[in-house]
Amino acid sequence: HDPDNPHTARTFPLENGACATSGNYEIHFDEDKVYHHIVSPQSGHSPQGLTSVTVMADTGATADSLATALMVLGRDGLPQIQAHMQQALFLPQT
Repeated sequence: HDPDNPHTARTFPLENGACATSGNYEIHFDEDKVYHHIVSPQSGHSPQGLTSVTVMADTGATADSLATALMVLGRDGLPQIQAHMQQALFLPQT
């Protein structure tokens, strides 16, 4: 949490890399359950539990694809992709 901005979850310096965020902010069809533009290939439904995932990686394409993958896999996906990224920030769904 950034004390100077209560709406900022975290700030960090970025050098020689890229940052991308994937989140559940695109489409909501129902107030009882969140449906969004990211769909799990296993279930065919929008993954639940996370608002967003931000990833720092060497390139923008890598950061973007890993952030989207982690939205689907959640924290359980970290061991599979950690070698391809620098950091990840998970924001839980409230």
